[in-house]
Amino acid sequence: MRFLVVVAVIVLVALLGAAARQTSRDLPRGLRDLVDSGALFLFLGILLGPRGLRFVTPQYLDQLGPVVVIALGWIGFFFGLNLRWRWLSRFPASSHFLAFAQSCTTFALIVAVSASVLPYFEKPGSAPFTVESASVVLAAAAAGTAPSGLFLLGERTSAGALLRQIRFVAALDDLPGLLALGLLFCFAHVYSSTPGWVLLGWHWFLFSLLLGLGLGLLLAALIPAYRDEQKGGLVILGVIAFGAGVCAFVHLSPLFVGVIAGATFGNFSAHGERVFAHVAAREHAIYVFFLLLAGCTWRYEPAALLLAAPYILLRAGGKLAGAAVGTMGLSPFRADPRLGLMLLPQGGMAIAMAVDYHRTYATAALPSIVSIVMIAVVANELLGPALALSELRIREKR
Repeated sequence: MRFLVVVAVIVLVALLGAAARQTSRDLPRGLRDLVDSGALFLFLGILLGPRGLRFVTPQYLDQLGPVVVIALGWIGFFFGLNLRWRWLSRFPASSHFLAFAQSCTTFALIVAVSASVLPYFEKPGSAPFTVESASVVLAAAAAGTAPSGLFLLGERTSAGALLRQIRFVAALDDLPGLLALGLLFCFAHVYSSTPGWVLLGWHWFLFSLLLGLGLGLLLAALIPAYRDEQKGGLVILGVIAFGAGVCAFVHLSPLFVGVIAGATFGNFSAHGERVFAHVAAREHAIYVFFLLLAGCTWRYEPAALLLAAPYILLRAGGKLAGAAVGTMGLSPFRADPRLGLMLLPQGGMAIAMAVDYHRTYATAALPSIVSIVMIAVVANELLGPALALSELRIREKR
């Protein structure tokens, strides 16, 4: 009975939080920033979780594990819907190049530094590949940009053309990190248990692609039969839940497979735009619910706090350097690292990557990767939009 009460309270808070996010324009500026960034819901999760009031115990978190897996699949599916060619082709090649250049530069910088630093924090007797996999996850979470904070800047600036380009970059640049995460899941769980682990890893990667492709095509075939949005939404949720369950069973990433399913459906279905609007309308509740549960997994560790600050600074350096690379590629004499200041916001996708890793490869051998990413997300979501707005206003005056 108590477990049902816990679930009911979390669902109620998630629904109230979703309503607050949808009407955040009416909130005071400080509270609005906390709601829009998701930081408020992470704090609530920490408060309710095992390190807070213990309203949600570790046992309840284990029981809610399948819900987290489904939420990861849903988040991936929603991101994948952005990868519709009809939408991507509206933006020039320079925007695509900037998105991948700054994302890959940030990923490379973080993975190199993390692989060098994390061994000093590793406890004796840890499993093989622990440092390498944690480094990949930290880098994947750092590579992307949260578009939510950037969309709100349109109310406070008139730099429309540049802001549209930056929003596009932010909507696309999580893709390299998600690909790295998908590959990590395919290779890591066979690394030490199978002699032919490299070949088997590629087999699992092919299986991930085929699973996501199959889920997307299945939805493309089913959705036209459901004109009612409520029924169509249940069909989408059911198919995504099935795919996420398969991923959990075979130790693959539901987040990555969800992205493949969303991209497949968005490009092969004539109802992609309608479904995107339907999923976006319901995304707030699932997102808040996920953040609450993610907050419950918080682990206070001095080492995590110690690593979070350089992680934030390294990510900022990667974004600045990556923006210089991205603008230099097409305009050799106009490399513009300051463009990276508009790509600092970091949001729920980063936390989803960390939680996706944690649910399969949870280990006490290293400081909590989820905690490090949470601290970075809160800092970047609260400070990033302000820095982006400042840079936009400077450019308006030129």
